Amino acid sequence: MKNLVKKALSLILVTLLIISGCCLTCFASDGTPSADRATAIPTVYIQGYGAEIFADANDRNSEVIVGGAVPFLTDGVLGGMLENIMEPLMKGITSGDYTEYNDLVAETLIADLGRFGLDENGEPSDGSGNFCTREVNLINKKWYGGKYDIYSYSLIYDWRVDPFVTAAELNAYIQKVKAVTGSDKVNLVGRCLGANIVLAYLSEYGYDDINAVNFYVAGLDGFEIVGALFSGQIVVDSDALNRFLQSSLDSEEDELISFAKSFVAILNFINGLDLPIDVVYGIYEQVYTDIIPRVLKESFGSMPAFWSFVGTDYYEAAMKLNFPDAEEQAKYAGLIEKIDRYHNEVAVRTEEIINAAIDAGVGVYFTAKYGFTAVPLSKESDLHNDGTVSVTSQTLGATSTSFGEKFSKEYLENAEKNGTAKYISPDKCIDASTAVRPDNTWFIRGSKHEFMPDSIDIMIAKIFDATVKSEKYVTVNDFEEYPQYLYVESLDEYAPLNIMTEENANDGFDWDVSIFAHLSNFLEKLLNFVSELVNKILSLIANTEI
Repeated sequence: MKNLVKKALSLILVTLLIISGCCLTCFASDGTPSADRATAIPTVYIQGYGAEIFADANDRNSEVIVGGAVPFLTDGVLGGMLENIMEPLMKGITSGDYTEYNDLVAETLIADLGRFGLDENGEPSDGSGNFCTREVNLINKKWYGGKYDIYSYSLIYDWRVDPFVTAAELNAYIQKVKAVTGSDKVNLVGRCLGANIVLAYLSEYGYDDINAVNFYVAGLDGFEIVGALFSGQIVVDSDALNRFLQSSLDSEEDELISFAKSFVAILNFINGLDLPIDVVYGIYEQVYTDIIPRVLKESFGSMPAFWSFVGTDYYEAAMKLNFPDAEEQAKYAGLIEKIDRYHNEVAVRTEEIINAAIDAGVGVYFTAKYGFTAVPLSKESDLHNDGTVSVTSQTLGATSTSFGEKFSKEYLENAEKNGTAKYISPDKCIDASTAVRPDNTWFIRGSKHEFMPDSIDIMIAKIFDATVKSEKYVTVNDFEEYPQYLYVESLDEYAPLNIMTEENANDGFDWDVSIFAHLSNFLEKLLNFVSELVNKILSLIANTEI
């Protein structure tokens, strides 16, 4: 019976893993206009995915099918599926045939997520999109201290479609911004998916119109969670799962969550998590080749833009899983052509594109975030990240320790010998020397991917303006207030940036509770539960007439 329950829980976990991989979010925000974050040259801000997608691309009054306040997965879909999953689940466990289970999971998710999927050519043939929001208030907005707020010109785009289609729209938008402002050049901020759009734009249209670019929380070598999901190479290990649970849950948690965290920590300490995770793998291997391709090709996998999140390490396996034979390749030929184009012209050429921009006189900068764990589904989930993408991918190469660890004494000594010690973070977790442009990369600890603190926008604006004033490529050494490593103390929108030093490097960063504290907490909560249960039984007996 214990094994049956364990398998049932494991298979439900597989379902949750698949869904959690699909339901990433990257909220867009226009912010409040501010002279503090304004730039002398107009900035075009290309945000990540999450803008509203309307049923009628040309009608803002039509139904919003996803984006904005409408989530990817409709409320109640997951709960309804889990209510009906037990019978096919048990059939699969007892017979080894998971067909009915796979059908239930795939068909339920497709019925909901499919509402915003694209066609077999990776295009919105149903007329959906957001053209109606594309060029609102495209006028001269030199209002903030004689400058342009960094959000004055934000490109709103359909985050599902081919990045080269959006790059063409970006090019047209840049020409219109130049026309209304009279500026010869613009700055670009490519945030999240916006970074991929910027790379496609630079590849296709060159550098003549651009003063400077900032790649902000970019997945320059893909989003690892997307790569793992699209390729079926989901990886969960006990340490990663424990780190994720211990570091990502709210400190003001209820008794049950506190108890569960301590229980997981104790299980991991005694290697007790390995067995259920092994069971998860055993079952996952039986279902992923059916469920994942079916769901993806009707939802996220139909979107060329989401394929641009699949890093080079995952690309070949992802294509093989989703388009395994000649029939599938013929059916999705239009989609595959778009996917391959981005991979071949941008993904494998990212460093080349960046260096060409620099050679053309464009200031290219990187703003990365770290200090969080990722959802433990990929082999890179142990690296520092912003909760969505690793600091290594954000910077195209920065070295990260495993979360909760620091560089070894030997590593630090070698850095001293090699002259790269100056690039190591004061908390001894990040080495910027291996990034594609170490002197032009800033790291902020404590701000998650989806948060957009005003203080970071102000920093980006000042970097842009310094590029204009100095007429040179500025570095992390040019700003006393903005050295390479900074941190925020909270997720508040207006949390200030603080300079990270050896003295404050670990402030608010000690998430790892000792196993003895977990054991004490576990026993305390267990005793409290038993005590309450006994009291309830005694009370019931006392109030029962005999």
